[in-house]
Amino acid sequence: MAAESNCKRRRIVAEEDRISSLPDCVLSHILSFLPTKTSVATSILSNRWRHIWKHVSVLDFSDDFRDELLFEKVRRNNKLFEHFQNFSVFVNRVFSLRMPYPIEKMSLSCVKSLYNIELCTSSVDTWVRSVIGPHLKEFSLEIDPVQKYQFQPPIALFTCTNLVSLRQASKPFHLIGEKLSIYIDPRFAEEIRLPSLNYLKLHMSNVDIHTMNGFLDGCPILETLDTRLFSFNYNKLRVPSTLKRLKISSVGYGCSCLEMDLYSLGFDDLNTFSDVGNLQNVVKASLDVFRCSDGCYLAHKLVNFFNVLSGNKTSIFEYFNNKVATR
Repeated sequence: MAAESNCKRRRIVAEEDRISSLPDCVLSHILSFLPTKTSVATSILSNRWRHIWKHVSVLDFSDDFRDELLFEKVRRNNKLFEHFQNFSVFVNRVFSLRMPYPIEKMSLSCVKSLYNIELCTSSVDTWVRSVIGPHLKEFSLEIDPVQKYQFQPPIALFTCTNLVSLRQASKPFHLIGEKLSIYIDPRFAEEIRLPSLNYLKLHMSNVDIHTMNGFLDGCPILETLDTRLFSFNYNKLRVPSTLKRLKISSVGYGCSCLEMDLYSLGFDDLNTFSDVGNLQNVVKASLDVFRCSDGCYLAHKLVNFFNVLSGNKTSIFEYFNNKVATR
């Protein structure tokens, strides 16, 4: 009787598991929407799922330190490097076991534990280089430093002809006056060529005007720009006329004002606030300003600027965590 019941239960489960009957290409596409750690975990479901994750062309790695409580626990126990080692073993194993299909999307988020700088640097550099190629369409790198350190992505990343979205972000050790952990060598500025890029997020360390303009000159069809600028390093930026969405976070001891027209946008002192040109292609613009000594004066100048944007679909000014719609 028990054997008959178990047999019946297995038949019901088999009938309900319709997803496993889907083609490999469909299953791998479904897994591409999951974090890689979760995708790999499906290999224990059954023999049918054992190798499906190896065909996924999307990689999403995170060392789980987005959980602040976990980070504090590991940090207090002086196990940051041990945690990075475990994370590194997992990532390396995924690269070694997956099928040799080109990577189309890659997201890497990790904490740099610098008890062994050479190992950490080598690991991240190897992972980034492993996905660079003509098939790469989206790339995201997020590093939250625990010590003063900078990682320099390989220049080959900035010459991927089919790259559509590029996100590079790192948190400052202290908001003002400290370096972030992702860095681009200014000497490579003129080598940047991203002809297909339409989304760019750059939250990196102390990029000078030459480097940033080199970056933007290499992105002729850019539509969205999200960047963090140190006001004492920036004067004017050049962006393509295709720009539609803009977000600037101004970080520094002084206050900055945004100047933007169809072909360029820039930063200058509030005392020299100038007229703004044609903004008809801009869909959304916002400006974050921190640590300003004269908030009322700043607000007055910025309201004048955002009034120029009144003909656009959406214009939002963010000031000390308050949002004021200009329309």
